[in-house]
Amino acid sequence: MQRILLIVIIFLLVMGGVSAKFWMGAGKKQGALLPPDGFIVVPEDETYGPARNLFVAMLDKAKHTIDLSMYQLKDQGMIDTLVRAHQRGVRIRIVSEKHPYKHLYNKEKNLHGGVEQLEKLGIPVKGLAPRFSKGNPQAQAHHKILIVDDDCVVVMSGNWDVSTLTATRDFALIINKDKDPLVFQEIKQLFESDWHNKSFEPKNESLIIGPGHQRDQFIKLFSKAKKSIEIYQQSYNDEKIAQALEDICRRGVDVKLLMMPFPFGGQKDGNAGFQDRLIKAGGKVHLVTTRYIHAKVVIIDGKMAYIGSCNFYPPSLDINREVGVLTENASVINRLRDVFKKDWALGKPK
Repeated sequence: MQRILLIVIIFLLVMGGVSAKFWMGAGKKQGALLPPDGFIVVPEDETYGPARNLFVAMLDKAKHTIDLSMYQLKDQGMIDTLVRAHQRGVRIRIVSEKHPYKHLYNKEKNLHGGVEQLEKLGIPVKGLAPRFSKGNPQAQAHHKILIVDDDCVVVMSGNWDVSTLTATRDFALIINKDKDPLVFQEIKQLFESDWHNKSFEPKNESLIIGPGHQRDQFIKLFSKAKKSIEIYQQSYNDEKIAQALEDICRRGVDVKLLMMPFPFGGQKDGNAGFQDRLIKAGGKVHLVTTRYIHAKVVIIDGKMAYIGSCNFYPPSLDINREVGVLTENASVINRLRDVFKKDWALGKPK
């Protein structure tokens, strides 16, 4: 048995990049093997199991540092894992939004309960860097990134709360330093700049970072499509984004938009009118009512995908701190499209 395990580990190391990371020991009771391509399906993957176990395994493996930016940090399992890391001497820094929105699936009454537990232990927690909120009091720290040691970063679309880790559709992508050092270093630099409230100018074209030029970057991304665009979104009510996608529909590209109705409750769905316009232009919209669609994903021609935190509405595009990554990894995109097809089938045409 030991010999077989050794052969498996050697094979993973030879494969390189994310596949070289064999994370074991999500606590004492369970272990977790991360997907070789680094792609995590939330809340659960048919092959790799619950996303929470994978995130826990990564945190439990940290030896020196954990830097985390998380819009909502409330899941007790994740809080307990961070506490364990703190107790074994790992230096932890956390950025978390001080005034998060509450959506329909939020089960926690206290949206700051998890952060408060960590602060009581002396773990430093900061909100949005002051340079962003100056002149924009509605700006939020909406990005979701994890940096473990000097090893890897994780870009996520979802929060670490009970609703996300048990019920909502979200995704995450692990980027290993050895596999993509430029992306790793830029995300690490972003965290350091925000932590110290210093200026930061994105340079890597594989990242879409806000505030800044996200809208233009997305429109440029859309323009690359020749056959199809598949989109997960929580919010879809930005005029320029809508116009760009409508124009692309009219030139014959198959545009599919997958959402849920009334994502923030209320009696009026602010996305509905923009969805109707997309349909009129030739696009397709499916609405899912059996799962909360929180993911922010764009897939171009089945060859390139964006995974990140940015919603298609003005505050997210213009004033919030957002982070997303572009990937052309065939395995990631194939698995992502498989999930999209299943979720699309769950939805009903509008």
